[in-house]
This record gives sequence, C-alpha cells and structure tokens, in this order.
Amino acid sequence: MDPLFLEYCKKNSPRFMTAFKGNLSEYHMFNFLSAQPGFKVECSPDDGGADFKVWCAEKSYSIEHKRARNTKYANGDLKVELQKSRDSGVSKKNRYYLASQFDIVTVDISEHTGKQDDFRFAKTNDLTRDAVYTDCLKKMQRIGIDDHSTWKTNLYEAIGEESDNDVDKA
Repeated sequence: MDPLFLEYCKKNSPRFMTAFKGNLSEYHMFNFLSAQPGFKVECSPDDGGADFKVWCAEKSYSIEHKRARNTKYANGDLKVELQKSRDSGVSKKNRYYLASQFDIVTVDISEHTGKQDDFRFAKTNDLTRDAVYTDCLKKMQRIGIDDHSTWKTNLYEAIGEESDNDVDKA
C-alpha cells in the first residue's frame, strides 16, 4: 500500500484509519483462528452480530473481535471498548452489546506490546456488566496486563477446551 496514501488518511481521514486498523486486526484474527489445530472458522456477515463463528470439539462459539484502545488506565492496564459503532436511534441502550450476543471476545493488544498477533480472549460471561443495563456488557472493559483471570492468553483456555497439540499461544 502506498505510504503516502496512509499518511494522507492519518491526517485527513481518522475515521477511515480507525476502520482500516479494525479490519486489518480482524483479518489477522481470522488467519490466527484458521491456523489453530481443530478449529473451523467462518466470518460472519457485517450485520451487527459477532465477527466470527468457530467450531472446536463439535461445539460452536460466536466471537466478537476488538482492538485495545490507544489510551490506558493510570496503572497501565489496557482498555477495550465494547459497543456498537453505529447508533440506530431507537434507545440509549442500542449501542450496548447484550451479554448473550456472543460467547467470546478477542482483543488485539499488538500495538501496545509490539508483538504481532498478540491477542487476549475472554468468555463474555466473565466480563463486567453495565450498572444500568445489567443484561448488557459494560462499554469499557479493563484488560489487566498481568492478570489472566478474565483475559486469557490462550484461546483453548478461554473456551475451556484442551489443545490437541498443546498449543501454548492459541
């Protein structure tokens, strides 16, 4: 890709760059998931649902993928914003994700760590709920850098399956 075009977009089209980085991250996640032993992966249509449908050990999982925000919490923990990008105008709740909307959330933290394909994985049921809309996920979720109780570094651990090949970074 022409580096001058990217510089132009960074300066004049920040929304495009955000969408571009998000799509590039989803592409990396698709390739990552597709390379995992025992996984079958499909991209979901861009209709507001989960980004991927994954089958492992005869179970299916819906996965929503995000990038970590550029800003961090004061202690260095990362942030991920879990809300829909478009407002349908129906109600204030419409940008929230329902906790039942997908099974797993994946977050690309590569920009923060400098490691390619550095992802974190969490079961949706383990994420913080919104205080007002308790059936919805809180819009801003904390990813503790050294706390892996919620955000796993291994996809198999997040879904509760054992790896056929003992893959450490899945």
